[in-house]
Amino acid sequence: MGCPVPSSVRGHSLLGLQLEAGVPIEKTKYVFKSYGPASKGSPAPLVLLEENRDPLGQGTTGLISWQGAVFLSEWADSVGGATLEGKHVVELGSGLGLFGLSLLLRRPELVKSFTFTDCHPDVLNFLALNASLNFSAELRRNPANFADFLSEPPTVFAPCHRQFKVHGHGDPATVARLDWTECDAGDLPTADIVVASDVVYAADLVPHLVRVIEGLLRRGASAAYIACTHRNGSSLEIFLRRVVDEGMRYESVMARTFGPGDGLLVTHESLKKVVLYRIELKV
Repeated sequence: MGCPVPSSVRGHSLLGLQLEAGVPIEKTKYVFKSYGPASKGSPAPLVLLEENRDPLGQGTTGLISWQGAVFLSEWADSVGGATLEGKHVVELGSGLGLFGLSLLLRRPELVKSFTFTDCHPDVLNFLALNASLNFSAELRRNPANFADFLSEPPTVFAPCHRQFKVHGHGDPATVARLDWTECDAGDLPTADIVVASDVVYAADLVPHLVRVIEGLLRRGASAAYIACTHRNGSSLEIFLRRVVDEGMRYESVMARTFGPGDGLLVTHESLKKVVLYRIELKV
């Protein structure tokens, strides 16, 4: 899973809608990307996401998909499936939702429930839009409604929780606002497993992120699985040291570096080593 497929798979109808709407392609702030399975010939469905062209646009990195989410999906497709099966899963810093939406589209029966979280209002709106883009029965019945996604999202995410129905899954998935810098222990959702990808990038956010992970573990989560792309060594070192200082332990459970043969279309950064860390409370 995780490799963007050629635009010919789904791109033509969306491009036509943009042209019909009179939106100059070269001036759009947002683009549609289709993410498909890594293995050739796999029947797994595509994930369609609306993304920002600028990886740092609107004051956030959350409006574009990063390679850590692709790596986390590979883990879930392989050994991670057993870890997630039948669990209440909470994702931190979900961004556009690549990991969670991929999981729910491919294996909707695997997890007991899935909660997407983020804090930036534009990111939350894109996440909710992308959930509708992939799961809305109305959009599937009437493709012309895709034109609604060509306009910019609203700037306010309200209410703080939204749910959407997942085909083949009894419980709806949830999109929720969670600000690491403001939340108290009582604000944290209940989880069996915590997941995240590419959330370790700013040293000033590390103490807040670690506090949230610890809080979720103390509320009942058995482990947190955090996929980290090795970009800023100092931030990662600070993060891992803080994990230990706050009474937790970590270990690397999976690592790889994507290459040209993987078909991972990343244009906003070079391909780097990605490591998946499992974090647990010390016993």
